[in-house]
Amino acid sequence: MPLLRKAGLRTKLRGSPGDHHATELRNVQQAPELDTAAAPTTSSFPCRPQTPGGAEDLRNGLVAGAVAGIISGAPSTLYALVTGGDPLKATLAAGSLLLPRAQRTFTLLAAALPVHLALSVGWGYVLTVTLPRRHTATAGAVAGLVIAALDLGLIGRRLPRVRALPLGPQVADHLVYGAGVGAIVGYRRAHARHDAQPAPARRGTAGIDGSSPDHIHAQIQVAAPADEVFNFLSDLENHWLVADRFIDIISLDRSGGGGATGGRVTIRGPLGLRRTADTQVVGADPPRRMSGTASIGRRTRGRITWTLSTPHPDVTAVRLAASIQAAGPLDRALLLLRGRRWLQSRFQATLANLAKRWG
Repeated sequence: MPLLRKAGLRTKLRGSPGDHHATELRNVQQAPELDTAAAPTTSSFPCRPQTPGGAEDLRNGLVAGAVAGIISGAPSTLYALVTGGDPLKATLAAGSLLLPRAQRTFTLLAAALPVHLALSVGWGYVLTVTLPRRHTATAGAVAGLVIAALDLGLIGRRLPRVRALPLGPQVADHLVYGAGVGAIVGYRRAHARHDAQPAPARRGTAGIDGSSPDHIHAQIQVAAPADEVFNFLSDLENHWLVADRFIDIISLDRSGGGGATGGRVTIRGPLGLRRTADTQVVGADPPRRMSGTASIGRRTRGRITWTLSTPHPDVTAVRLAASIQAAGPLDRALLLLRGRRWLQSRFQATLANLAKRWG
């Protein structure tokens, strides 16, 4: 604005009484171009300023470190359960970092909580500000191995309880932790960029991992008419019969008097993880489409859709798709840690079992 006033003032002093108004008008029209070129605009800045000490990096580090810290003990815990060892052995060893001379189990467990939390969020922040923007989960896994060398080699060898832990499961814990931090940080960075885009630039609705809504899907052809396949799928119990071995039925809802339209099941995942899901059929368009919902706890919910088409007589193309509409911290982390690929492989196995019924 000062530049604008000075330009106009010089024009008035030099111009004649008859033409100074037109000359001033031309300068007013040209001045914004000079101002705009000289000053940076809002759109010239990146959507997310890369300030390593910024508040966003701190939030990402706290969230990623805390969530990854929860799931990172899965390998060593599973190893202890399979081999008949003590699942609390690693936890007691963590407590000895704070109280190296303590012997009582309760004292060491109480000390382990702040130690594990501090290490998890501390390393989470360090990884947040150092991990690259591409292949973040892979880089995080490599960083986890580096952290393992520091924790188990440089520091842990001085403490008897840490030194006595089996090395392989502990390294696996650190690997899972690093990959978890990387995956969560990568997701939050992508989500921040998505939110920073202007509304017209967004296309479609993103899934929980930033992909398309039907981001988990599989398809197969079944040698049977669509009516026959749809009738089989209309009873929810049959879904679990073809769902391979990763689904256990807890209860079924047959309130309508016919086939099951809802139920509660246990999903058995890798590393001994188990999640309980409540399912319900919410819509059907015989013999082409059926949809339902699945919820895990209060925070995770998704929508499952079966779509049938007939590319040839007596042949039905069956597509099974799922969209994750919301996810709690644990389920979000599991999805990011290759959980999406695991579910997709289970979907494909389910459809293969379905096709075998008419094979």
